[in-house]
Amino acid sequence: RELRARGRWGWIDVLDSVQRFLSILAYVPALALGSLLLLIYAPFRLIPIQAIRDAAVLKSVDNVLTTWFGDLPDVLDDPVQAANVRARLAESIDRLATQQRCGSIAIVAHSGGAIVSYTTLLDPAYRSDDVKPLEVQRLITIGQGLALGWRLHETGKPGAPVLPDRLTGDLAAARPGLRWTDVWASYDPAPAGPIVPPAGVTLPTIDSRPVTNRMSILEDHGAYWENDEGFLVPLLRALDEIRGDPDDSRFFRSSVERAVRIERRRQRVGALALWRWVAVLGAAVPIVASSLAWAITGNVVPGPAGLGVRIGTWFEGVPLHEIVTGPLAFLSGVADWPSWLGALGQWLVGTAAIALVFLVLGLTGVRLWSSWDERERAIARREPLGPISRTDVAIASAILLILTFALAGALLGQAWG
Repeated sequence: RELRARGRWGWIDVLDSVQRFLSILAYVPALALGSLLLLIYAPFRLIPIQAIRDAAVLKSVDNVLTTWFGDLPDVLDDPVQAANVRARLAESIDRLATQQRCGSIAIVAHSGGAIVSYTTLLDPAYRSDDVKPLEVQRLITIGQGLALGWRLHETGKPGAPVLPDRLTGDLAAARPGLRWTDVWASYDPAPAGPIVPPAGVTLPTIDSRPVTNRMSILEDHGAYWENDEGFLVPLLRALDEIRGDPDDSRFFRSSVERAVRIERRRQRVGALALWRWVAVLGAAVPIVASSLAWAITGNVVPGPAGLGVRIGTWFEGVPLHEIVTGPLAFLSGVADWPSWLGALGQWLVGTAAIALVFLVLGLTGVRLWSSWDERERAIARREPLGPISRTDVAIASAILLILTFALAGALLGQAWG
């Protein structure tokens, strides 16, 4: 019945399409800002000293890589550290096989761990006759960084310099019995979709599984372990049948119930994505509308600046306000500042106040969503799958929406007059 009612949630597909389009548009200013920031290191890249030039190039990309994918510089460009990491993985596999006497071994690798797993399984040092070869039956990658590594190294790209590259090779021939499952979230920027090997790379058949994490570029990469329905259930089934077909697993055997679990998660995450947009638009409407009116009417409509003035007047009655207003008053008397600077400050104060209101409201909604998510995830882990009730969720959502619209209207009125 729940699957037949899926059409009522068709708006999620529309929201997903719109959000993807807006995400692509957001790359344009992000690319412009990133290019501007990279200019800081441009003079150092011109210095005819190789060590300084290399450091500047590494620093140029390190800011992004360290923030989101902090291990990539080590596993890609530091041979010593990469070898150490591969050795640690190999030692762990060997310990499981020899000391724990595990008959079947699976690797679960996230992000840069996919690069480590791939290069270790392909490394001739662990497949030669001089050492006991590593026996791994299944590789499960989540949010894999292989695709990002291939792009950064220009692997297989025509005209790219021919260098020794551990990211190339024939893994299908090196590990003929390896079963590979790749799980990727729809908004995860690391894999950016299913694995597509470049020229010079041959992979075994990959079971590619798209999942719905949070529908957020900022959150999807780290949210796999919170996705019971889309990731943890398939993971359990794959680990139960490391050498075989997960469809033969003893757990969560009903394909219909598995589909219901995934659909329930899709609905919850769709509601979360919609709420984010409602909270953002709730703040944007009074800010943008009153700011445009303020600019067009020549201050007839005070806009956020007028709200900032009122906040400043109120703040002057707060005890110990001199701690903040004193230094500001001193700075205003030090030099003859342009008149527009004061108006800009007032506008920023008013805008920040509106944004803060909806930030608190948005976080409140996310907190309520998290409680809803935890409740339904607990149900999803049961066998057989139990029913759900969303009456309280509907009531809370209606209250939040009414409050959002009321606050947006009230703040627009405050900024308008």
